[in-house]
Amino acid sequence: MFDETYSSDHITRGENDTNRYELGRIGEHYVVMNYPSAVTRDENRATKIATDMKSTFMSIRFILLVGVGSAAPCMTNDIRLGDVVFGLEVLPYKQGAVADSENGPYVRSGVAKQPPEELRGAITLLKTGDRSNIQLEEVTDHLSSPTDAAQRPSQDNLYLPDYPCRGEECDCGRPQLHDARLLMERNFRRHINHIMIHEGVVGSADQPMRSVTKRIELSQRDKIICFETGTAGVMDICPCLTIRGISDYADGHKIVDWKPYASLVAAICARKLLGRLQLPEVRELDLPSKPSQVARWMQGATHKAHSTASRLRRSDCKLRAAEQIVNALRERRYILADIIDLDLLKMDKDSLRKAMERDLGQNDTKVIYDRMKSLEVLQLDLIKGLDALERQLHKQTRRRPMLHHRESDDPREWKKLRDQLDVELALAGKLSERIHKCLSTTRRFLPP
Repeated sequence: MFDETYSSDHITRGENDTNRYELGRIGEHYVVMNYPSAVTRDENRATKIATDMKSTFMSIRFILLVGVGSAAPCMTNDIRLGDVVFGLEVLPYKQGAVADSENGPYVRSGVAKQPPEELRGAITLLKTGDRSNIQLEEVTDHLSSPTDAAQRPSQDNLYLPDYPCRGEECDCGRPQLHDARLLMERNFRRHINHIMIHEGVVGSADQPMRSVTKRIELSQRDKIICFETGTAGVMDICPCLTIRGISDYADGHKIVDWKPYASLVAAICARKLLGRLQLPEVRELDLPSKPSQVARWMQGATHKAHSTASRLRRSDCKLRAAEQIVNALRERRYILADIIDLDLLKMDKDSLRKAMERDLGQNDTKVIYDRMKSLEVLQLDLIKGLDALERQLHKQTRRRPMLHHRESDDPREWKKLRDQLDVELALAGKLSERIHKCLSTTRRFLPP
């Protein structure tokens, strides 16, 4: 799916992040991709992956959650297997739906959530009238052979609402002997040579929808056109757009396995969407960060910095490894500075005090103080990691010449790296001074 791929060997992971990542470029966008394992339920799995991913890649502006979903077809929404749904709004539900026979609950568990406006705007560029601009030929280009599992199946059966799945005796279990009287009649489709895409409300729960009764009820009440698992939790972590290839009708019936094909067309649509999204628009998006994510992101790098310093002490660290951790620490200083309200920190004490008195109540001041206090701790950890590396590099550059097993490493490059660390330490120290100034000023305005 990438136009260009990159090695992930240089990644400095957030603390306890064990995800497997692939890095690449699609158009002008740099992309991090994860292929989840099938160990946990979709909702928990997607949320954990997104949380870990943000702890390693703090610069992520948004997430595209690409996979399969269950359609909620009706008279006004002719959604069929192999179509693709873009979630313009996500409604979270708890517990999820169970089979019709069990009559389980499926209730709203939160407010509606929307992806960023920039992503919603890019979706409209993928359509011309009532069809997409993506031809089915593009799907064929991604297939390795005529027997590829992702080939489009020919069978698409939508059963009548009053015919729920009856287990082994159900008509859906006899693919060669279907009773046409049990199937919904549907009009011939135009634009059969294009991927059909739909935009609308998506229901997101912790279990797949398998109840035609509840499918119809929620479709009519909440205007849902697709059900899936995972997106609601991910949207609490980072701005997100869900893109779902339709693989079933949320009715519990067994059908020919559309998942490989549905996954493929959803991925193709995600790639096309990025092609329509302009880089300046992405840069305008907020850089979302939560204190726990920032902490894991920082701690992963500082722990690796101390580990690298120990290797330098034992003289078994290559120049490349040392450069990678220095670059990781530099990146963290950059983004940490962005997270902090630099305009506030750059104020002199009188201006800062006036801003507190004029614009902020005591509760607001407490939020700023706590935020700055937590960032101060992370900044001190950053300085400790930089300092540990600088001390070892200082000793390294005094040795002559570099140890024999490092014959390929130029001593001048080690000195250059040490000089870079000196600059980073000085800049980190200045940032700490500004944080301390803000803390000392805001402390006076805290509620008693």
